[in-house]
Amino acid sequence: MKKAILIASFAMLAMILIGCGLSTTTTSTTEPTSTTTSTTTTTTTTTTTSTTESTTTTTEEPTTTTTTTTTTTTTVEPVTYSVVSAPFENYSTEFVSETAGTAIDFYYYSDKENIPYVDIDEFIALLDGLLDPTISVAIDDPTTVRVFIYYEYTPEEMIEYGVDDPIFYQYCSFDFADMIVTAPNAESFDYFSGETSTDFSEGLNLISYVEEDLPAFSADVAAYGFDFRILDLETDKYLVPLSMANLFLTGSMYDVANNGDNLYGFDTYQFYDISDSTGDEDPTNDGLYNIVIQNRDINTDVKTETVNFLAFVFDYFYGLKEYKGIGDMQEYAWSYFPNMYTSTFMGNIYNFVESFEDEHTGIVDTGHNFKPYPDYTWDTLPPYLLETYNEYYGCACDLLTEDFSLEISGTTAYLNLTSFSTDFKTVIEGYMAQINAADPAITDIIIDMRCNGGGVIAGVFHLLNYMTNEDITLYSSTLGANMSYTYDVEGDLAIDADFYILTSGYTYSAANLFTAAATEMGLAQTIGTRSGGGACSIQAVVLPNGSLVVMSSNMNLTDSQFVTVEEGIPADYDIDWQSLSSLPTLDDFIVIINQMENPA
Repeated sequence: MKKAILIASFAMLAMILIGCGLSTTTTSTTEPTSTTTSTTTTTTTTTTTSTTESTTTTTEEPTTTTTTTTTTTTTVEPVTYSVVSAPFENYSTEFVSETAGTAIDFYYYSDKENIPYVDIDEFIALLDGLLDPTISVAIDDPTTVRVFIYYEYTPEEMIEYGVDDPIFYQYCSFDFADMIVTAPNAESFDYFSGETSTDFSEGLNLISYVEEDLPAFSADVAAYGFDFRILDLETDKYLVPLSMANLFLTGSMYDVANNGDNLYGFDTYQFYDISDSTGDEDPTNDGLYNIVIQNRDINTDVKTETVNFLAFVFDYFYGLKEYKGIGDMQEYAWSYFPNMYTSTFMGNIYNFVESFEDEHTGIVDTGHNFKPYPDYTWDTLPPYLLETYNEYYGCACDLLTEDFSLEISGTTAYLNLTSFSTDFKTVIEGYMAQINAADPAITDIIIDMRCNGGGVIAGVFHLLNYMTNEDITLYSSTLGANMSYTYDVEGDLAIDADFYILTSGYTYSAANLFTAAATEMGLAQTIGTRSGGGACSIQAVVLPNGSLVVMSSNMNLTDSQFVTVEEGIPADYDIDWQSLSSLPTLDDFIVIINQMENPA
């Protein structure tokens, strides 16, 4: 049993702060037989309304009354369903399995056209080896399905992991009667994650942690227009929309997405490679573009499901909802979609996402509809993005030819780091070895974070490990619950030098966290402008229309007083990069450092 499942903090370290086959469809309007895998459920309702009119005529003759009755009959169309065998292909390079399935049945209903439903048990079986190995499905009663993981610690593991309860148990329960999803808390779904190929916790040993209790999770999906359906067959099928199965059951960094009648698996680290993977020379990305290649399955049902899903996900999983002052997320979301029949539907999604003015929240790809969608221009960039791009170009980030570089002048080293990549630990080891080997010895190290938009949180610990041999604590707040995790990073690697961090408005996410931690621990001084902020890890979301979206998750990184670092960290030595006619050289920074060390 891996630590990332036993202790929630290890899953945080992997978080990011920034094949087709033939399908067979059968539809029937009769009861199921032994020769077909598709059935139709027929529900017909007849309503009869009677209207009676009476006319009375009075003459000298006896009174005669004539009564006319009009009957109107309204018939509700039957709800039918069809079954499609959808081929499955896993493109993930972090979550791999030799035992995963190759196909799953999609169930389509006539009252929700083009919205695939999947059986919960079949869905979990399909992803065998891609999810936690202990994951199981239980039918608690005829209308309740529970997906859970259960693990019993050995006495040795209890000591090693510092846990008091010998039982580890998490679950997600689907109530098919009342359409409610429940779990111990909103982080419970993350525990379904499988093992990654990369050990993101390598060299990091958790020595203590403090966790406040998170509120219990309970969501009425019917209130957002969703439903669960039980199909009464020889073996009952407990069906949920594919979008809900992906949201609740695939863990924190793995997703599935359908494109037509095909299903694809991928991980969050690939999210930004999908759109341009057709021209990507990296062979590991072969086929990724199939996830979003255009098809014609959009209709009003898909649009409605997409808006409902946006409202639901942002209501329960968007970490800055209260920070942004949003009350009724459902009303807020639908306000951006006044007419579902217009051609501006994708533009409305853009407007909704951009309304949060949050660089951790955006559209990565428009999905398998509406391609191509026009790129931003300087005239159409939202103000918050325009400010960020001005910082990016003001620091000449667009002119950099390498993601990482090292320059040494005398006793000063200048290290430019543009991301916290998945291989950051290996990359940084090489550069720090050069700094340690320098002659004369390095006394000042400048770490340039001006063009660093973030990456994997684990990289922050590995970089701080070269600045201190002390334990390093990560502070966060999730839905009002404060948490702290203290790590011992392997090896006494701290370099005896003074550190300076160059920051800009583009210093964002994990780079912002690094800046916040280094300054609060007294390990470095900062030069430049206030960092760009970005306190939440990102959550990847697949919309029912195929659009790929990222958003700020519920995990909000803070300082040691549990105050969010969302607004960035001010600089100790101010430089307005955009106002300069030319950017400072290493020699210029050496002069600035001397001024900081020897103020007049």
